[in-house]
Amino acid sequence: MRIISKLMVFITHVGSLASRSVDFMVPQSSNCTICGKGMASNKTRREQETREMAILHRSLCGECYSSIPWLSRIICSYCGRSVQCDDCLRRKERPFLLNRSAVTYSSSMREWLALYKYRGNERLGPILTAMLVPVLLRLTKEVLTQSKHVTKDRESFSKTRKKGWMEQIKSSLVSSKENICWDAITYVPISNERAQERGFNQAEQLAESLATTFRIPLYQLLLRERHTEKMSFKTRSERLRDAQQLFSLNRGQLEELVRRADLQGTLNRRLRILLIDDIYTTGSTVEACANVIKEHEGEKFDIYVLTWARS
Repeated sequence: MRIISKLMVFITHVGSLASRSVDFMVPQSSNCTICGKGMASNKTRREQETREMAILHRSLCGECYSSIPWLSRIICSYCGRSVQCDDCLRRKERPFLLNRSAVTYSSSMREWLALYKYRGNERLGPILTAMLVPVLLRLTKEVLTQSKHVTKDRESFSKTRKKGWMEQIKSSLVSSKENICWDAITYVPISNERAQERGFNQAEQLAESLATTFRIPLYQLLLRERHTEKMSFKTRSERLRDAQQLFSLNRGQLEELVRRADLQGTLNRRLRILLIDDIYTTGSTVEACANVIKEHEGEKFDIYVLTWARS
């Protein structure tokens, strides 16, 4: 009962903290962040609307909001795709456990990401983060209800099926000094050339925002070894080939993570790492990243992937 009580307190406090940290960065404008059209004042919002949805409604016109292809129906439990996935059927083993994404990578989502990554519209950052929050909460529930390490936490989360469970879990995740599910959050790195070209790493910005919101320790566990042409221009076979030996381990950061886990007494179980990227296409990039981490520390880590879009 003591663990459950702490969990509930954690959930309750996390909601207000998460809401404030995400809400603080939301663009304040009377025009749509995507299309620039003016927006009528939305006075009919539901009182129980989540902060993340409120951020989207304050930032997007009705037409742009309606164009979001939320990925709510998952057919492939491994990669999170809404249809049967031939890639996953071909690969029986992978170094990460599963991927979950917020949206299907439609033509409208491609345009949104282009505005963010290539045209420097960083006002989209809080919007993309807000879109990821519900997915992270669902993934957290999925992980904890299947956990074999903390029985009480598993029982508590397995009962959160009633209306409002997402807010309960969100409150739980940010109400404590340490996140109860995730031991670390990291991201797919980009090359120095790409960083100079864009001015920022979109995966890093998403990871930083989620880490702050949910009190997940942020680590730069991976380094980019070489510059390549954009993956979006390549075929599946080219992606798989080019991802090999593209990343290396940031050993200092990984050792810091292990030391922290040792001090907290969590090394008696497998540590959960959340790997962030913007798009999941073939999975070759996140697979290469996960391989680098797993090869160094063997079976100490369970790696999960969270991406904004699934192509």
